[in-house]
Formats: sequence, structure tokens, C-alpha cells
Amino acid sequence: MREDLFKKLAASVIEARAMAKGGKMSLASKRYLEDRRKRWKALRAAGWRIGTVAEFLRLREDEAVIIEIRVALSRALKIRRAAFGMTRVRMARFLDGDVPLISRTEAGDPSITLDLHIRALLLLGATRKDLASALGGRRAEQKRPS
Repeated sequence: MREDLFKKLAASVIEARAMAKGGKMSLASKRYLEDRRKRWKALRAAGWRIGTVAEFLRLREDEAVIIEIRVALSRALKIRRAAFGMTRVRMARFLDGDVPLISRTEAGDPSITLDLHIRALLLLGATRKDLASALGGRRAEQKRPS
């Protein structure tokens, strides 16, 4: 598993672009990629380990999922606010809150409850499908297995 994670980290945007173009890669891109791989190998040889944030912080799976949910809802709220062209000040007035509350909510502050994230999204017109999509749920086109 660690080797797979290393390969994913070592893979770059350049490789993905090259694959999309049919395997063509510029000489500069090849040099950059090779340099990057050398740096990763040097770090591993020096004793550095590659892992996830959850492993580093020694989080249980449920704790990691809650953090992911909080981040996803915060990101969705920020995107929805920007899509409406709202400033944080205007959104604070709209939600009967204050600007620091909106800032902390969009930043995923742990002191902000998940229900406040959901309430803010719903007040901005989000549907249940929008919430499910933000949380990585199924798309509306997909049907549940019977």
C-alpha cells in the first residue's frame, strides 16, 4: 500500500498531460519529472516516510471522515457563495450572523457545527442532491440498486 501511495505522489500533472496527449512529453518535462523522482527517492533513503494526514495525526477512521465532511461542506459553502457573487459581509447579513462566523465556517473551523454548515447551504438554495454531491455521494443520474 505504501508503494502505491508513493507512486501516486511521485506521479505528476505532467505525466497525466502527456498521457492525455498520447504519450508525448517535452524534454523539459522529462527532466523535471526525473528530478522530482530523484528527490522523493532521496527523502525515502533519508528515512522519511510517506503517509496520509490521518496516519500522521493518528486519527481513527471516524474522526478522519468527520474532518473530510467538514472540509467538503466548507468548500461547498465557499463555492456557492462565490457563485452568487456574495461577499462575506452580505452573506453574514443574509444568514443573521457575523463576518467572522462566515469566515470560520468557510475555513472549516472545528468550533462550527456541521448543522450550521448545512443550514447555511440550504439557505443559499442548496438541495439534498447538492449536499450529497458535496459529500461525494451518488450523482442524480445513478439509481440505487434494487
